[in-house]
Amino acid sequence: MIKDTYIKGVATGGGGGSVGAKLMKTNQTISFATGDDGDLQQGRLNSFFILNSNSVFGTNERFTDELGTQVYANRIIIDHSTDNGTEILGYYNVRQGADVWADAVANALSLSVSTFTSGWRLTNFKELLNLFKIGNRAMNYSPINQGVGNNRYWTSTTLEGYSNQPYFASNAWQGGGVPATQSYEWLGCRNFTYSDLGVTGAINPIVGATLMKTGQTTSYRTGDDGDLEDGRATDFLTLGSNNPFGNTNRFTDELGGATYTNKIVIDWSTFNGTIVLGFYADNSGTTRDWNASIDWALTVSIGTFTSGWYLPNKSQMYSLINDGAAGQGLNYSPFFLFSIGTGYWSGTTTNNVTTYGTMIAANRYSAERVIKTLAVRAYAVREFTVTGTTLT
Repeated sequence: MIKDTYIKGVATGGGGGSVGAKLMKTNQTISFATGDDGDLQQGRLNSFFILNSNSVFGTNERFTDELGTQVYANRIIIDHSTDNGTEILGYYNVRQGADVWADAVANALSLSVSTFTSGWRLTNFKELLNLFKIGNRAMNYSPINQGVGNNRYWTSTTLEGYSNQPYFASNAWQGGGVPATQSYEWLGCRNFTYSDLGVTGAINPIVGATLMKTGQTTSYRTGDDGDLEDGRATDFLTLGSNNPFGNTNRFTDELGGATYTNKIVIDWSTFNGTIVLGFYADNSGTTRDWNASIDWALTVSIGTFTSGWYLPNKSQMYSLINDGAAGQGLNYSPFFLFSIGTGYWSGTTTNNVTTYGTMIAANRYSAERVIKTLAVRAYAVREFTVTGTTLT
């Protein structure tokens, strides 16, 4: 059995040999407006729980235990949506707590579960939010089963520039930086190799991809997010291999450069070999309520890209938040080339409550539940088909 397979700073790929992978669905299936998240249901996987193809254990279940069943005797949950062809992220589904942040980080490093006696860590922000599902409480579903309470969970990620403000996320869709002396619960995770799981050979096609890095590079203690820098890509802005334009830039314009004449930002971390996601970074400063933002996005026409635009869902918009950016989550190139605001609508309705939507609060690096009549900014997004170096 191979143990402690994590290697600091080594990027792991995914998406069938491409430089990225489509983002996951949010699980919103109820629609509250034409063009919202529940209407479009954009993202990878057939649903939040069902893979597009079979896992290494021969089923299309996103979650299994380490034996490929759904017994969970050791409370280990393997998330096959993160399978990159060599290793898969797994969680120890025992709600630990309540600890101050430093103790949560240290205690996660010392976890020993069954034969998996090392390699555990505290989930970073992206690893924890990867488990959040739209509808009721964020982790109140099988096999996570974290209940209906407003439980708060530490992550290993600290807000950039705030040495004593680690990030938490709650089962009630709250999040933000708080003093490290608070006592919160936490979940541990580790990377499982195929060998760890008793699997030989490889599967084709690869069913998932390693989660992206958070962007945090400053470490505040051994075992935190800035120390481990776990995730796909070399860093938040640099791919692990070349994009179709022959460079490792995660973000380019539609011509592969950094001019951004049309304010179109292509995110090559989402490239699955055929399709890539691109954002229209509207810098007009216009604010709109949720419904008006959806209507605006559906009518965007930029250059030759005259259709197919829509308001990003929560996962798509939040994927742009860089936890290593000082001051606010969009304060990095190319987005700081444009006028950036503090709040941006997503097309996702929070917890299926008609009157509340999910806003990305860039100044707080968080996704938040706010009333849909609030007027904030918005980006638009669409999928681009990639043929060589031509995007359509």
